[in-house]
Amino acid sequence: MVKELVTAHGGTVTADSGPGGGTRLTLRLPRAAPHGSRLVPGPGAEPRLASRANTPMGI
Repeated sequence: MVKELVTAHGGTVTADSGPGGGTRLTLRLPRAAPHGSRLVPGPGAEPRLASRANTPMGI
């Protein structure tokens, strides 16, 4: 169910286990474009924001 929801929103889900047990799930969702921005083709197939105004660096 989680994978279907995340992929429906353009994201990815990965799962892995460590040697001591436990499971780590990583959910990656695309960031919403700020109002007035437009998406442009980036390297590879990933679109990127044409403007990063008001976006903290490193996020």
